[in-house]
Amino acid sequence: MHRPHPIPAARGFTLVELIIVCVVLAILSVSVTAAMGNLSGQRRAAAARQLQADLTFARQRAVATSLRTWVVFDTAADTYQVRVESLATPGFAAASVMLDPATRAPFTTRLSAIAPEADLTAAAFDSQPAVGFDYLGRPLATSGSLLAAAGTVSMSGGFTITVSPSTGLITLSP
Repeated sequence: MHRPHPIPAARGFTLVELIIVCVVLAILSVSVTAAMGNLSGQRRAAAARQLQADLTFARQRAVATSLRTWVVFDTAADTYQVRVESLATPGFAAASVMLDPATRAPFTTRLSAIAPEADLTAAAFDSQPAVGFDYLGRPLATSGSLLAAAGTVSMSGGFTITVSPSTGLITLSP
């Protein structure tokens, strides 16, 4: 006579196993929460570095082409544009938005596209929200004269970008 095999009893999780899983999940959630909190600060820092790089690009372009290149800030819209003057009509007033060399689109940057938390809080270059660079890389006021004092751009998160009046050196400080 053939005996049927006994059906094994269903085995569940023990209380110790459930507690261990809960502890591991709690540790992972704390780690993820801490990392996510730091992410917004990293995005603001990335936006500040991008602005510093674009100011440096404008300065280098002015030196390379001998055409004054301007960076114009709009703190209300959290944007900035890179503009270039033409040989036919020199000066800030006639400068037109240049095309971004990478995208061939107008060189207008919205900081919220880089970091939703990034805000331009102030931009002052001899009381104007714009700075230009001449063929020697020196910073200019919108009148075309050399900057009399350091110009600054302030951003949320405590970032400040400073343009030195004598050398045009562009520095970022947290």
